[in-house]
Amino acid sequence: MSALCEHCLQGYALEGTPSGKLEGTDYYKAAPGGSTTAVVLLTDIFGLKLINPKLMADQYSERLGCDVWVPDYFNVGKPPFDESKMGPLLPDVPNTATSFFQKLKFIFAIMGCMPSLISNRPSVVDHRTTAFVKRIKEQKKYEKIGVIGFCFGGAIVVRLASTDLFNSAIVAHPAGTSPAEIEAMKIPTSWICAEEDRSFGPEYRAQTEDIWKRKHENSKLDYEFKDYKGTVHGFAARPNLGNPVIKKAWEDSFEQTIAWYKKTL
Repeated sequence: MSALCEHCLQGYALEGTPSGKLEGTDYYKAAPGGSTTAVVLLTDIFGLKLINPKLMADQYSERLGCDVWVPDYFNVGKPPFDESKMGPLLPDVPNTATSFFQKLKFIFAIMGCMPSLISNRPSVVDHRTTAFVKRIKEQKKYEKIGVIGFCFGGAIVVRLASTDLFNSAIVAHPAGTSPAEIEAMKIPTSWICAEEDRSFGPEYRAQTEDIWKRKHENSKLDYEFKDYKGTVHGFAARPNLGNPVIKKAWEDSFEQTIAWYKKTL
C-alpha cells in the first residue's frame, strides 16, 4: 500500500505522433461526429510530458468511437517527475533483487520530486480532477463517462470511484490506496494487475479482490481482476515493447480496457 515504488519512476516512451489536441494544458481526442460518451485517462507521475498517455488516448478514441480526455491534474503542466529522467532503476521483469545502489538512487530521485508530490497531494489532485470532469460533463453534455488511471492516476480513480463522477472505472497497478478507499468504491471496476508490484503487493491485491467479491455478492456490482505474468508495476503505462512478454501483456491489457468499456458504458 506504499505510495511509490522504484518501478514508478522508470519505463519506456512509446513511439508515434499524437493526433489529438491540447485544450489549455489538457489533452483531448474527439470522436468523429461527436459523442455522448467519454473516457478520462488519469496519468502516472510523469503526467502529459510523457507522450504515452496521448498516444493511448488516441487509440482508445479510435477503438471506442468516443471522446477521450487526459487532464493535466498536476500544477499547470509540472508533473512530479521529469520524463527525460525516466530510466531503468530496476529490471522490468519480476523476481529481480534490488541492489543497495538502486535503492539509494530511488531515494535520491524521490527526494528530488518531494516538493511537487506535496503540492500535488491527493486532496489537491482529487479536487482538480473533480472540477475538470464536472466542467467537461457540463460543456459536452456527456451521458456516461468512464475513467482509467495508471499508477498515481490509479489511486485517484480508487478515491473518486466513491463519488458519482464516473459510470465505470479501470485501475491499472495503482500507487498508494487503502482498504477503506477500496470499500468505498461504488461503480463497476476492472483491475489490471502486474505480477510484481511493490505498491499493490500480492496480499493487498488479494484483500482488494476479497472486498470486491463481497461487493458483488451484496449489490451485484460488476468487477474483474486480470493478472499479467512476467510484468512489474508500470507495464500498462510505460511498457518495454522490446520484451515480447511485456509487449503482449501491454497489448492484452489494452484489449481488456476496450472490452470493459464496451461492456459497461
